[in-house]
Amino acid sequence: MRNGDLGERGETGMVNADASRKKAAAPVVEYGQDYERLLQRLRSSYPAPSADFATRPLTVFLTGATGFLGAFVLRDLLVRKRVQKVICLVRAATPEKALERLREGASDRGVWDESWVQTGRLEVVRGDLDQELFGLDQTAWDRVAAEADIVLHNGALVHWVYPYEKLRSVNVIGTLTAIDLASTGRAKSLVFVSSTSAIDTEHYVRLSDSLSPGGEGGVPESDDLEGARHALATGYGQSKWVSEKLLFEAGRRGLHGHIVRPGYVVGDSQSAVTNTDDFIWRLVKGCIQLGLIPDMNNTVNMVPVDHVARCTALAAVAPLPNAKQSVLHVQARPLPTYNGILTSLGRYGYKIAQCEYLVWRRKLEQHVMEVGDNALFPLLHFVLDDLPTSTKSPSLDDTNMRALTRGESMEMTVTDALMGNYLAWLVQVGFLPSPATPGRLPQLANGSATKAVGRRGA
Repeated sequence: MRNGDLGERGETGMVNADASRKKAAAPVVEYGQDYERLLQRLRSSYPAPSADFATRPLTVFLTGATGFLGAFVLRDLLVRKRVQKVICLVRAATPEKALERLREGASDRGVWDESWVQTGRLEVVRGDLDQELFGLDQTAWDRVAAEADIVLHNGALVHWVYPYEKLRSVNVIGTLTAIDLASTGRAKSLVFVSSTSAIDTEHYVRLSDSLSPGGEGGVPESDDLEGARHALATGYGQSKWVSEKLLFEAGRRGLHGHIVRPGYVVGDSQSAVTNTDDFIWRLVKGCIQLGLIPDMNNTVNMVPVDHVARCTALAAVAPLPNAKQSVLHVQARPLPTYNGILTSLGRYGYKIAQCEYLVWRRKLEQHVMEVGDNALFPLLHFVLDDLPTSTKSPSLDDTNMRALTRGESMEMTVTDALMGNYLAWLVQVGFLPSPATPGRLPQLANGSATKAVGRRGA
């Protein structure tokens, strides 16, 4: 389990693993075979955007804007003068509730600007990712198809227990719908937000080790994903693999755009607002509750959400020349380590001690049985497996992404100082207890968002 999303992009957030398994009963679908079947749904060719794409004002159709990353992507698009309008697909009962849901999610994360609505630069359309035509009626679909220049498909159902067949409708068929929209009416570019869970196999760990013995380089952005055709363990990773493979083929048939592939998306580098329903922060909280941290020197590809959002927005409005669904890896530079993240707890005033992983695992299991109140309880089956192995992830070559972001100033990693800001924010919103030794956490700037928010919103 090498990625951070552990709840689901919906209304329920973190769920109990056993309950999820009971809910997930459905006919088993083998994801590699399903990809082969779905190829027939692609068109024989796809038109390219018009020659003036690089210079004209742009309208973006955005999915997933009510989620954690999506809120920052929306903000980053609308601060760009060249983006004249963003049309957001939002699941809600009425247009008014759709707008309010979008407003609330972005406001909670400190990135809302009411002037977007007042000036007509933001439009909300009601729909759903798992419905035909995204739940739009034919008139609305045709209007969006005629108006949009870019489809930025960020929405997904994110869940680490649901099997592939449970996620297929939203994550895979929804991607096919996004491809259809990109090739209906005005020819569009399509940017797809994926995840490194699509390469979460031992093959890519070995490949990375062979290509980056000195710590530089890693899995190429040109890799064909065949090393993950059969071995992906999570339904979410499988759904991203199928979606990416379909996009690769659509790109070979002419579809322009990029696939953005981030790892762990953590808090804003400026305000420190973060989501609280991912593995990293549950691990941090669970270690604080236990008073112990495991010795794990694996690297972890943690990147601030505002950096990932800017990469995603740039992929949409300023793609690389002749991009036809090429991959853009989002790689932290330098890469943090689990030891670096967890030992920072002591520096910021928490009473913790480090021990061997096997000792930590035994103590955690004992603690959960005795106390029954630990942040890692819903993920115990992951944590008690073999974290030093399951959290080992491949390094990524990010040549394309560095070319795309050349000249941009961005916080590309989680420094010790930024970790302190995250901890301060998590204490401020009540997710973490205050440190035993006061006065070591930084003071956050006035105006930092103060509401704890999870990763919601397809």
